[in-house]
Amino acid sequence: MYSHPDSAMTLICQMPDSLLSSQQLDDDVRIDIYFFRANRLMKERKHSEAIEWMDKAMNIKRKNMEKELAARKERQVRTPINTFIAPAYLGSVSVLALALLGTILYDRRLRQISSLHSSVQKKADEIGILSSQLQQIHNTTTEQLGRGKQWMDLLEQGKTMKNISIEEEQYFIDYYAFSHPEEYKRITSPYRQLSLRHTTYLILSEMGYNDKDIMRILMVKSSTIRNYRLRMNKNKWE
Repeated sequence: MYSHPDSAMTLICQMPDSLLSSQQLDDDVRIDIYFFRANRLMKERKHSEAIEWMDKAMNIKRKNMEKELAARKERQVRTPINTFIAPAYLGSVSVLALALLGTILYDRRLRQISSLHSSVQKKADEIGILSSQLQQIHNTTTEQLGRGKQWMDLLEQGKTMKNISIEEEQYFIDYYAFSHPEEYKRITSPYRQLSLRHTTYLILSEMGYNDKDIMRILMVKSSTIRNYRLRMNKNKWE
């Protein structure tokens, strides 16, 4: 691709831009240097910088083509075009036009690659955020189930649910539903809706506690237990 060895091009590319710009270099040499830099930057995935160097090379090519076309047009005005000159002139113009079209298409393709890279990077960032959120949800759920299990263990030790908060009672229910899914579905499915305390009552009954035990665990009176049953019966499916 380049008319100079890669080792020489590498050394030239290490020169500061200010020093390189001050050198009296042929356009072809500059184009080689700019293309070489762009290629290296593309390999390093520095697409925006590669596009800048590619633009510099393309600008030189365009200017040279414009100068060549202007010179040919001027010669055409000064020298009558006969049947022998016209085909050669048209052929040269066609070649230059195709070359210019090729550089434009290449430049467009390079920009498309850069845009695609940015899109892929954006998707990767979104996936990273979602993964972090999922991990946070997993950690939170694990913690809540652990707190629900602690209440289950306390009941097995003969403790009560005195002063249990609404949040902690929900964790207790969630843990039972997680650890005993079939039993939980069976005892709750006959009802259209259940309050938190009514669900706790059903779970304690399923665990083998009688009404007297539940009165002790929940620290309530017998009339409260009867009220639980009355309200739950009203919410049963017909």
